Amino acid sequence: MIQRIQSIYLFLATLFLLATLFLPIGNINSESVNVLTNIYTTILSILSGGIALIAIFLFNNRKLQIKVIGGLVFLCLALLLSIAIFQFALPNPLTAVSYLPYITPTVALIFSILALKGVKADEKLVRSMDRLR
Repeated sequence: MIQRIQSIYLFLATLFLLATLFLPIGNINSESVNVLTNIYTTILSILSGGIALIAIFLFNNRKLQIKVIGGLVFLCLALLLSIAIFQFALPNPLTAVSYLPYITPTVALIFSILALKGVKADEKLVRSMDRLR
């Protein structure tokens, strides 16, 4: 069932996580620095976006989908931490700090949590229907 609301939440989380790659973190000597300049944030962003996309197609196995989305929530938090460490650990101080890269993983985290709640509600509904049989 691709048309479930959880699938839309996961798709939006994928878009926000992949959009994180192109956001500027700040300026160093009038040169823009974005997330792609750090390998760890790049890997975390692509990995979490890919996992969110894969989780959409796990609708047949809700228990596995719950575990994958739980891992996605953890990866979103790790991405936020990675962006913070990268931004504040640069050797040259940033002349203009951008907080935009924090917004997209946070929104993706919210969508992931909403998707997790939706999948758990589906699982609860299926179990209640099994009890009635």
